[in-house]
Amino acid sequence: MDQTQTHELLAALGEQLAAQAVRFELVVIGGSALLALTVHFASRIDQIHFKLYAMVDQGAGKHEADLRALAPTTDELLEAARWTRTHDPSEGFREELVAALA
Repeated sequence: MDQTQTHELLAALGEQLAAQAVRFELVVIGGSALLALTVHFASRIDQIHFKLYAMVDQGAGKHEADLRALAPTTDELLEAARWTRTHDPSEGFREELVAALA
């Protein structure tokens, strides 16, 4: 398994566990451990940022459900909204962002 395949596998695992709201411990062994060296996890606030961006960019669905499950505060949503604008400063994105927050 190469580094790209390992990344894809771990990303798919993360999506499946997140969709089921499951907490888990992860042990990386064998060749994957040699490729990984370091495993990073997004913090709750990072996930709020990423989910808000994805929800506005790709549509509600799963991203909105994940964001709601994180139960962000108003301040956290505003912080995330400011961050999303650094990644897509277009007027169209801003309009979608305002509508999503409403």
